[in-house]
Amino acid sequence: MQNPIIVAFLLADKVFREMETGKVHIAGTFNQLSSTTFPMVHPHFFLYLAITELTEGQRNVGLQLRYLETGLKVLSVEQPIQSRGPLDVIEINLCFNSVRFASEGNIECLLTVDGCDAMTRMLKLKKVEPAQEGD
Repeated sequence: MQNPIIVAFLLADKVFREMETGKVHIAGTFNQLSSTTFPMVHPHFFLYLAITELTEGQRNVGLQLRYLETGLKVLSVEQPIQSRGPLDVIEINLCFNSVRFASEGNIECLLTVDGCDAMTRMLKLKKVEPAQEGD
């Protein structure tokens, strides 16, 4: 299998596809989350992924979120996809609800295709002071 090309690997507040045109709208991309307290539960976020250069057939795309410092796993999902060949651009839109983050730190977002590492990106979790009244 040749190496896939990752066209997009985005975390966002909202992702949706227009029914009439098929266009994808991605709003509020981020690479950092802040909270006044940990553990924190993030209500929901989306992963938008676009992959090309996959050979024809069924593939498995996986995503693992884990703390870089400790290896503590936050979540792990795998989804089968169907490729029509290397020219196909496969778009995946996943929604994650009520994801619990134990502490601040750096989250490694590891994307795999058929069990092989395809790409990594980082999500920074940062503790911030609560806003003072009158601010």
